[in-house]
Amino acid sequence: MMRGAAIVLLAVLGVVSEEVCDGSGCDETSYLQLQHQMNATKTSRLAQTRTVMGESLYWQGYGMQLWSYFIGILGHDDVTFGGVTAPARVGMNMIGNAPLGNMYQSVTTDAGILGLLPGCFSGQCRGKSDFDDLMTTMAQQGKIDRAFTMCFDDSAEGGGMLYLGKPSKLPATAQKIPMPPLDGNMAMYSPLASFNDHEDVQFYYNSKQIGTQKAKDWNYYMGQGYGFSDTGTPGFMMAPSLWSAVVEGLKQAISADASCQRVWGYSLQSLSGYYASDVTVSKAAADCATQYLGDFVVKLGPDSSFSVSKKSFFYETEPCSGKFKISWGSSGGDYMLLGTSFNYGKTILYDTSDLSKPQLVMLGSADGCKVNYGAANTKPIPMKGVAGQVLGMDGTITAQLSIGTPAQTVDVQLDTGSQKLMGIHQACRNLGDCFLVQPEGGGRVSVFQG
Repeated sequence: MMRGAAIVLLAVLGVVSEEVCDGSGCDETSYLQLQHQMNATKTSRLAQTRTVMGESLYWQGYGMQLWSYFIGILGHDDVTFGGVTAPARVGMNMIGNAPLGNMYQSVTTDAGILGLLPGCFSGQCRGKSDFDDLMTTMAQQGKIDRAFTMCFDDSAEGGGMLYLGKPSKLPATAQKIPMPPLDGNMAMYSPLASFNDHEDVQFYYNSKQIGTQKAKDWNYYMGQGYGFSDTGTPGFMMAPSLWSAVVEGLKQAISADASCQRVWGYSLQSLSGYYASDVTVSKAAADCATQYLGDFVVKLGPDSSFSVSKKSFFYETEPCSGKFKISWGSSGGDYMLLGTSFNYGKTILYDTSDLSKPQLVMLGSADGCKVNYGAANTKPIPMKGVAGQVLGMDGTITAQLSIGTPAQTVDVQLDTGSQKLMGIHQACRNLGDCFLVQPEGGGRVSVFQG
């Protein structure tokens, strides 16, 4: 554990430390140092304002307003994940995950976040040599190839498995889809089309073609980060015209089925592009509508395609509630955002061992996550999350890792759309309990007690 960082990471996990850091040899500001600065001034709230260099404290927001706002102070410590241990950069959540309302509509109150995307904690990468995310750090130290496989189980129990490194063998049916190079500042896990610029990406729903998009336009949106695979975003969002075709076709099918129409009742009127995500229906209504659903298929090239399973369309808001909502919807533009529905029921290898030529490798159905796709020196990592958490409003699937010596277990949300690893300070789960941060520009932020 590096000098000074021990205070940060012990504070993350709520452990008392007597270690003192006077700042002379510390490369990073700790939580306790910051708290001491705050307590030094006892006058007005405005007078308590302090400015801290941006390389010591970072702001990043996730989720809705009161769900999960993360403010991280940076430290170093040993992190163990999937049987692999490496010294890595770790942040502290100073605000986030307040236990509000239905627990299945947000991240669990003790969850941090693990960003699985290559990048920098600061978000100011000058190139891949600056990357300091956990997966890249483990790869730089020769612990694993920079690759991982996620298997999202679509059974009632949900969850799944995460496997580190490159598997020794791929299924004969594995399908490789190229992604944009990941050696820049903020490229995403975005599947690219292999058609030439003048050919069309084709969209199929329920075995019928419902639209096209020029391959060059698809690749432009994907390359600009408008569309990507994000396990921290709920559901599946498509262009409005495609969503209208899906939802209107379902509405017509239900209307033509007298018994199904009767079960849906007035909710059928709200089954439209704009309001569909707000509809809550009974299990009977979801069951009768499911027979008219189909998989959504995107054909990216002559031998390249991916699908979104119809099993992800409806999800139960929480176990045994008997209340169901819709996880698919409109992106509001000409792009497609691949949230948790994209992974649901599938096993996908994110092969970023060569950042200049990354690939999404579609390995097949989840099938209970029985096949170990991890490297020989790693252990499978159980993932947790029932459908209401994975497909629901917060798009959350979690796993455990350990930080520090002795090792202390932290639950983290697995997020392919971000780069940071942060644990949560136990005293800071309610908005305003700790500190609020306001960016001031120029690499600096102002900090004041909330």
